[in-house]
Amino acid sequence: MRIGFGLALVIVVVGCTPKREDAQGTVDAYDGNQNCTGLECQIVDCEKMGMPPTTLSGTVYAPNGTLALYGATAYIPQVDPGPFHEGVECTQCMDQLPGGAITHSMSDIAGKFQLSNVPSGTDIPLFVTIGKWRRKTTIPVVTPCQDNPLPATITSLPKNQSEGDIPKIAITTGRADAIECLLRKLGVHAIWIDGEEGVPTHAPAVWPEVATCDMDGYDSGTGVIDEVNNPKGNAFAQWMTAVGGSTTPGTVTINDSRQSCSAIDNNKAERWVYMKIGGVDYPQNFQFTTPLEAAKEDRCGKVVFSDMHVASGSTSSSGTPFPMGCSTAEMSAQEKALSFMLFDIATCVGPIL
Repeated sequence: MRIGFGLALVIVVVGCTPKREDAQGTVDAYDGNQNCTGLECQIVDCEKMGMPPTTLSGTVYAPNGTLALYGATAYIPQVDPGPFHEGVECTQCMDQLPGGAITHSMSDIAGKFQLSNVPSGTDIPLFVTIGKWRRKTTIPVVTPCQDNPLPATITSLPKNQSEGDIPKIAITTGRADAIECLLRKLGVHAIWIDGEEGVPTHAPAVWPEVATCDMDGYDSGTGVIDEVNNPKGNAFAQWMTAVGGSTTPGTVTINDSRQSCSAIDNNKAERWVYMKIGGVDYPQNFQFTTPLEAAKEDRCGKVVFSDMHVASGSTSSSGTPFPMGCSTAEMSAQEKALSFMLFDIATCVGPIL
């Protein structure tokens, strides 16, 4: 099936601070002087007392509380960032996290994060976010000079708007698959998934330049994760192994694949998964940033294309209203692969600094 994941996922993205480091990197905004403000003044100098730093640790999960997520940001804000602005925003990775960050960390391939030099005391705010997916919680007590592990109940992304912010997502799908059922498997409450049909629109004229889509075939086999042409390919491959989506590292088993495209322009798109058939690498998943005609530094949207079947027995038709056609089977390898891309598309555009 072809998901023109014309996922302008409502291509909203949230920025990252210029000082972001690697998956376990953190930034302490308080330099130990006396010019602190707010929560910064509650950072205890544990090293001076010969003790370990004050830390918060946990694992970021999808709303279902079971699928660990790579690339989420956990942070303690300098000030309350308030609500997101309505509508689409053009924000890039070099922009600051909303509200600033006293300390922040990005989840690794196992979804784990650790915040260092955390303010101690009561009612410490914590934000866990991927783009406009955002959960805010208040830690009742943070004990200084030790690790404070957090339960999954407060580090999972929100299931509904009572738990936090959920982005507006536009998905195009065919009759063969019910991509909306994937969102349900990820834990989003059905009431927040609107099954109404939209009016098709034409893609921008430059989009066909991204790939050569001149086929209409089907096949099954082993997909290869592209770790060369995709900057996140290695992380994606490791994550798929960590969550049980790959039995052989760097590959994904693909059932009932559609073959729509024979090639992509690697200068305009990132290839995520391809199938090698008869000496030809047929793209299964790829992603590009938009507006495509703009300079890379001026782009702030993402589009994902997938030729994989992802719904694992779910159906999508007018005769079977959502969510009655959704399967309750475990997530397939293909669904996990698309889940990674679904959350990645919500992240900021540009190099993470």
